[in-house]
Amino acid sequence: MGMWKWGIALVLAAGAEAAAPLLPAALAEKEMVEEPEQRELAPGVTYVKAHFKDMLGDGPVATYWLVVSWDDAAPDITLAIARHAERRMRPSALAEETRALATVNGTYHSTTDPSTPFYQLKVDGVLIPSMHKGGDGTLAFNRGEMPYIGRFSTNLLARYDNVLSGDGVPGLGKPLPDYSNKDPAAVKKRGAGRGPRTFAGNIVSNRVTVIGVTDGRMKRSIGVNYIEARYLLECWGCDPQALVSLDGGGSSVMAIREGEKCVIQSVPSDAYPVSIERRVAEALQIHDGKSRRLAPPKSGRRRLRRRGKLGRLTPPRFGPP
Repeated sequence: MGMWKWGIALVLAAGAEAAAPLLPAALAEKEMVEEPEQRELAPGVTYVKAHFKDMLGDGPVATYWLVVSWDDAAPDITLAIARHAERRMRPSALAEETRALATVNGTYHSTTDPSTPFYQLKVDGVLIPSMHKGGDGTLAFNRGEMPYIGRFSTNLLARYDNVLSGDGVPGLGKPLPDYSNKDPAAVKKRGAGRGPRTFAGNIVSNRVTVIGVTDGRMKRSIGVNYIEARYLLECWGCDPQALVSLDGGGSSVMAIREGEKCVIQSVPSDAYPVSIERRVAEALQIHDGKSRRLAPPKSGRRRLRRRGKLGRLTPPRFGPP
């Protein structure tokens, strides 16, 4: 069994009664709203929840993590991109359909044609036409292998069957702002861009992938901006160049399998405090031997349907109104 060599990274010893704390020391020392939660979902796959009372000095942040140690994972553990051929779905519903072990939301999509990804997207060998060539960050993989996470390159489309492009995580080499400065203008400047986030990084030397979601836009969790997301991933030991940010805001969500259901762990920001899980075009999932693939997605954009006397083009409707 491979051992992680970065500070607090530990694995279960054979016959151990409980897992050793996995949360990095830089985060574990912070005051929590509640006791951190940790669950082994499968060998080599761990779920961690940490709700910080005042993560950096401006307010509480609720975080959720999926940590995959590829050297310790069972052979049937793999990442997957689930994309329904006909409609948008909630990530938890997509995960129940595929019996995924865990899931987070996918990447950005056009607001005028929800079937069209903003950046490059390839699912099980099928390239989905996108609005742009590629984002600043990408997560690419072949099933059963540790993903590549880093800057987008067209070479990735030939090398990998699955490519999920998003944003990079800016702030490389930039120090965190002075959170002790409580001047209203400084607080407002620090808070620019804060919200719910979904992001991922690799600890390349230890063959570990870390996927994170933060709640935001609510009193219980103010969320994070890009620089703060980078801080969190680097606390886990992720390589500064091996980071990607996926869709955020109301799309950000994490759910894990519990029996026959896939149960949401994060608190989606749409219609908070009701917290409605947003329908998305695809989701990033972790599969095990019980999981199954969806039918391959259709290549190309869906044809817009006509409506009205003038034949005005309108986007297709996905699911119930």
